Amino acid sequence: MQFLHSSNDSLGIVQLQQNHNCRTQQNTAPPADIRKRKTKTMAFITANHTATNSFAERASALFAQVSGIIAQRKLYNTTFNELQSLSNRDLADLGIHRSMIKSIALDAVKK
Repeated sequence: MQFLHSSNDSLGIVQLQQNHNCRTQQNTAPPADIRKRKTKTMAFITANHTATNSFAERASALFAQVSGIIAQRKLYNTTFNELQSLSNRDLADLGIHRSMIKSIALDAVKK
Protein backbone atom coordinates (compact mmCIF):
# COMPACT_ATOMS: atom_id res chain seq x y z
CA MET A 1 0.00 0.00 0.00
CA GLN A 2 1.54 3.34 -0.99
CA PHE A 3 0.59 6.80 0.18
CA LEU A 4 1.76 9.92 -1.65
CA HIS A 5 2.23 13.20 0.17
CA SER A 6 3.76 16.17 -1.63
CA SER A 7 7.23 15.15 -2.75
CA ASN A 8 7.74 12.36 -0.23
CA ASP A 9 6.75 8.76 -0.80
CA SER A 10 5.63 6.81 2.21
CA LEU A 11 5.56 3.07 2.09
CA GLY A 12 3.14 1.63 4.59
CA ILE A 13 3.12 -2.08 5.29
CA VAL A 14 0.03 -3.45 7.00
CA GLN A 15 0.47 -6.76 8.75
CA LEU A 16 -2.13 -8.89 10.49
CA GLN A 17 -1.38 -10.87 13.58
CA GLN A 18 -3.83 -13.51 14.78
CA ASN A 19 -4.15 -15.38 18.03
CA HIS A 20 -6.46 -18.37 17.69
CA ASN A 21 -6.17 -19.67 21.23
CA CYS A 22 -7.95 -16.92 23.16
CA ARG A 23 -10.56 -18.25 25.55
CA THR A 24 -13.91 -16.63 26.13
CA GLN A 25 -13.47 -16.87 29.90
CA GLN A 26 -10.26 -16.31 31.77
CA ASN A 27 -8.81 -18.71 34.35
CA THR A 28 -10.85 -21.69 33.19
CA ALA A 29 -9.95 -24.99 31.64
CA PRO A 30 -9.76 -25.13 27.84
CA PRO A 31 -13.24 -25.53 26.35
CA ALA A 32 -14.09 -28.82 24.76
CA ASP A 33 -15.92 -27.23 21.87
CA ILE A 34 -13.90 -25.12 19.42
CA ARG A 35 -16.92 -22.88 18.76
CA LYS A 36 -16.47 -21.31 22.17
CA ARG A 37 -13.06 -19.93 21.21
CA LYS A 38 -12.59 -16.42 19.91
CA THR A 39 -10.21 -15.30 17.22
CA LYS A 40 -8.62 -11.94 17.86
CA THR A 41 -7.02 -10.05 15.02
CA MET A 42 -4.74 -7.09 15.51
CA ALA A 43 -3.34 -4.92 12.73
CA PHE A 44 -0.30 -2.72 12.91
CA ILE A 45 1.38 -0.55 10.32
CA THR A 46 5.01 0.09 9.64
CA ALA A 47 5.72 3.33 7.78
CA ASN A 48 8.98 4.05 5.99
CA HIS A 49 9.47 7.59 4.73
CA THR A 50 11.91 8.25 1.89
CA ALA A 51 12.53 11.46 0.01
CA THR A 52 12.66 10.83 -3.72
CA ASN A 53 13.45 14.26 -5.13
CA SER A 54 17.06 15.12 -5.71
CA PHE A 55 18.51 18.56 -5.16
CA ALA A 56 18.41 19.27 -8.91
CA GLU A 57 14.70 18.40 -9.10
CA ARG A 58 13.89 20.61 -6.11
CA ALA A 59 15.94 23.49 -7.54
CA SER A 60 14.19 23.10 -10.88
CA ALA A 61 10.78 23.15 -9.20
CA LEU A 62 11.74 26.27 -7.25
CA PHE A 63 12.95 27.97 -10.44
CA ALA A 64 9.68 27.09 -12.22
CA GLN A 65 7.65 28.45 -9.30
CA VAL A 66 9.61 31.72 -9.20
CA SER A 67 9.28 32.06 -13.00
CA GLY A 68 5.51 31.61 -12.69
CA ILE A 69 5.29 34.26 -9.98
CA ILE A 70 7.31 36.70 -12.09
CA ALA A 71 5.05 36.06 -15.11
CA GLN A 72 1.94 36.66 -12.99
CA ARG A 73 3.37 39.89 -11.61
CA LYS A 74 4.23 41.06 -15.12
CA LEU A 75 0.66 40.37 -16.31
CA TYR A 76 -0.75 42.20 -13.28
CA ASN A 77 1.46 45.26 -13.88
CA THR A 78 0.66 45.35 -17.61
CA THR A 79 -3.11 45.12 -17.04
CA PHE A 80 -3.05 47.66 -14.21
CA ASN A 81 -0.93 50.19 -16.15
CA GLU A 82 -3.03 49.90 -19.33
CA LEU A 83 -6.29 50.44 -17.46
CA GLN A 84 -4.77 53.22 -15.36
CA SER A 85 -3.68 55.05 -18.52
CA LEU A 86 -7.28 55.20 -19.87
CA SER A 87 -9.33 58.33 -19.33
CA ASN A 88 -12.41 58.34 -17.11
CA ARG A 89 -14.60 58.53 -20.22
CA ASP A 90 -12.94 55.46 -21.80
CA LEU A 91 -13.31 53.56 -18.53
CA ALA A 92 -16.99 54.57 -18.33
CA ASP A 93 -17.51 53.28 -21.90
CA LEU A 94 -16.10 49.93 -20.77
CA GLY A 95 -18.31 49.93 -17.66
CA ILE A 96 -15.33 50.19 -15.33
CA HIS A 97 -14.88 52.62 -12.48
CA ARG A 98 -11.36 53.71 -11.61
CA SER A 99 -11.65 52.05 -8.18
CA MET A 100 -12.18 48.67 -9.90
CA ILE A 101 -8.83 48.65 -11.75
CA LYS A 102 -6.90 46.81 -9.05
CA SER A 103 -9.49 44.04 -8.69
CA ILE A 104 -9.72 43.62 -12.49
CA ALA A 105 -5.93 43.28 -12.73
CA LEU A 106 -5.98 40.66 -9.94
CA ASP A 107 -8.75 38.74 -11.71
CA ALA A 108 -6.69 38.75 -14.91
CA VAL A 109 -3.84 37.05 -13.06
CA LYS A 110 -6.07 34.41 -11.43
CA LYS A 111 -7.45 33.19 -14.78
